[in-house]
Amino acid sequence: MEKEMTDSRPEAPVCGSDPSVLLSDLARDSACCRDLNWRCDLTSEAEPDALAEALVEQGWTVRCRHMNLMVFRHPHGHEIAWVTSTGRVQIRVALEIDREARPHRAVEIFEMLSLALRQACLRNSKRS
Repeated sequence: MEKEMTDSRPEAPVCGSDPSVLLSDLARDSACCRDLNWRCDLTSEAEPDALAEALVEQGWTVRCRHMNLMVFRHPHGHEIAWVTSTGRVQIRVALEIDREARPHRAVEIFEMLSLALRQACLRNSKRS
């Protein structure tokens, strides 16, 4: 099932009825010509610690963590970079993936991110 890739703009709530956490559609990054880099946007209301916890549970590791940037690495070499101050998310597909398979793999990673965001929201609602 291929997800339609359109312009990046926040429009889809990922936390059920919580409209403050939105994830835009996935789009090929304008700077990438080999289908390696993809982007979407996440509203800044998402909780970084809860998202990191959810991604780690999926097998991702925290590769880099700064005040405004978090980078997660998948065991297969994919990366998710999230600029927490702006909400920009870059999905980096591992170079080893065949070029024809990269768009599909980007969608799979995007779906993993969406699931992690839903889990993070659930965690936050239970803590409140």
